[in-house]
Amino acid sequence: MTTINQEVELIIRRLSGGDVPDDSPYDPDYIAKEYRDAMREDLKLEILQRRQGHQDDKISVGLFVATYVVDVLIDDVSKRAYIGVSENFLSLKHNRGIHDVVPVKPEAKHLQQSMVQVANPQVSAHLPIGDVEGIYMYYLEGMRIFFVRDIKRDKIFKVFLKLIVPAPDSIGNNDPLPVLPENVARIRDIVAQRVVNKFPQDRIADGNPNLRAVNEQPK
Repeated sequence: MTTINQEVELIIRRLSGGDVPDDSPYDPDYIAKEYRDAMREDLKLEILQRRQGHQDDKISVGLFVATYVVDVLIDDVSKRAYIGVSENFLSLKHNRGIHDVVPVKPEAKHLQQSMVQVANPQVSAHLPIGDVEGIYMYYLEGMRIFFVRDIKRDKIFKVFLKLIVPAPDSIGNNDPLPVLPENVARIRDIVAQRVVNKFPQDRIADGNPNLRAVNEQPK
């Protein structure tokens, strides 16, 4: 296992040519943000690669399924029941970055049937299935998931929300990082290329061990 901080240190040491000098131009917080962004891009590429060829793999990468228990709220203006989406999930076809939405009923002894995502809620709301007991439909608007009917009337006050999120914000920089081991080196290379300083040669012998050899070159 690895962590964000471990990856950041490895990247800075590589760019520094060894030990990290006191006057290193590399900001660990900035590199950590770049690393999270690179992980998201890498997962999108991984999913696209799995969909190629005769072995078409439509199964989500379970390592990146983040689960949240979210309160059901009522919008003040439209009076619609909704939940807030706290993380930027992966952009996939048919909003499949939302992996699952499951109602939570206090009296239930097991998870309920998953909710159904719809693309045209105005149509779905008027279909007979829209009122079938135990079947709930939802749709996405911005960073909110709205339900076709008021699920709070059925005593559903919380839902399980599952998102496809690589490196979610809930994972700290020292927490074990869910990352595909075969892709760690590739992500590290991408981040190093993005953050490397491309500045003019410093020809002042200022004690920086990484620049001394360059500073003392014949002009």
